Amino acid sequence: MRVEMDNQRRLITNNVVEIPGRQSSDQRDQIVLIGVHRDAWTFGAADPHSGTAVVLETARLFQKLKEEFGWEPRRTIRILLWDAEEFGLIGSTEYCEEHAKELSEHA
Repeated sequence: MRVEMDNQRRLITNNVVEIPGRQSSDQRDQIVLIGVHRDAWTFGAADPHSGTAVVLETARLFQKLKEEFGWEPRRTIRILLWDAEEFGLIGSTEYCEEHAKELSEHA
C-alpha cells in the first residue's frame, strides 16, 4: 500500500446567514441556531448531505414565507454551514469560541 499525505494548511470557511427577529418582538435579541457541517471524507460521501439538504430547504422555506406572507421571526435565526467537521469539529468549534459570549447570553 502506498499512502500520500498532504499536510498543507488550508483555509476553511463557515457560511452564516442571519434572519433578524422582527423589530417589535421582545425576543429579537434571542438567537436560534440551525447548523450542519458540509464537508465529507471521501468523494461521493453522503454523511453531511442529508442534514445540509434539510437546512437549505428550511432556509428556502423561510425566504418563501417572507416573500409571500411578509413573515418575520420573533427571534433572530442564524443558519450555519460549518466546514472541517471531519478534521475535528474545527468549523463549529472555532465559530462557537469566537462567539462564546454572545451565544451564552442569547442562544
